[in-house]
Amino acid sequence: AIRVVYISVLFILAYLLLFMSFNNFLKYIYISFGASIATVSLLTYYNLEIEKESLKTIAQDLTRSNQNIYQFMIYQTLKEIQNNENVIEAYEQNKNIYSLAFIIWTKSLLHNESIPSFINFCDNGKKLKGYFSSFNRDYSFLKNYLEDYDTTKDITVKILPNIFSDKTLITGITSIKNDNKFLGYVEVGALYEEINLRFQNIPEYFLAEQQGISSAINLERVKIFYFHDGKISREYGSILLSQNDIKKFINADFSKYNETWLNIFLDKEKYLFYVLKLSDDKSKILAVGKEEKDYTWSLSDFFKVFFIHSVIILLSILVVALWNYK
Repeated sequence: AIRVVYISVLFILAYLLLFMSFNNFLKYIYISFGASIATVSLLTYYNLEIEKESLKTIAQDLTRSNQNIYQFMIYQTLKEIQNNENVIEAYEQNKNIYSLAFIIWTKSLLHNESIPSFINFCDNGKKLKGYFSSFNRDYSFLKNYLEDYDTTKDITVKILPNIFSDKTLITGITSIKNDNKFLGYVEVGALYEEINLRFQNIPEYFLAEQQGISSAINLERVKIFYFHDGKISREYGSILLSQNDIKKFINADFSKYNETWLNIFLDKEKYLFYVLKLSDDKSKILAVGKEEKDYTWSLSDFFKVFFIHSVIILLSILVVALWNYK
């Protein structure tokens, strides 16, 4: 459709300029508005294409993490804390550790990746001195974990699978020292799950800003479903699927790259989903989608930009007219 509009505008312009008698001033007006229509049409079309591609990017982002990456980010955060002079100063001068924990977390890879995580600071008596956590959690296991910590090691990272029923807790610990003086401990932990809908587990004001192509679409418009053994295991977005809807996702025709695009009507609205098969037997399937914009919305987007173009063109015409009048 966009090609038809684009080519039609070019032919109409060519016809008017070649076979109709207009003065140069009118020719410039026709060229300006014709170019504006073609440009805005292409802009609207490619914005929709970018939104479509962002669904694929979100799906790949949700499935790319593994426990090794989480362990590296925890190790890296602990290393940065060890070399942080503000931490040593806070222990030495008994400053507010809570605010410092938050500042360190916001500068960490864990925050940048919007991973549910925490930072705990303990004194040399193993009592909690200050912390920050991006999710609600129980601290009852912390003391036992500190008891097992080998102070001869620089950094210890462990996987604790039984702390939460449906998630794995990966946590690391190291000691804080000023030269040879022992000051306390710091623990960094993160929640790992196979499909991590991290923007669902973390308050919106703690989420890192989206970057790149994934920022082309507002997360509030995104619907996400994770199917496990033919049932919905995780979901994001205020929409309900019937059993027939679930079958459409499960029985989708996947390409050799284990992916497909699916158009489906949900609650009488048309949605576009990028569907990714995560296992050969279709026991694990991830679907990321958005509501398709109808012609009314498309025209609205078109005229919003075209109106600005028209104002600029008319102002330019006015300036030229005033200049010639002088």
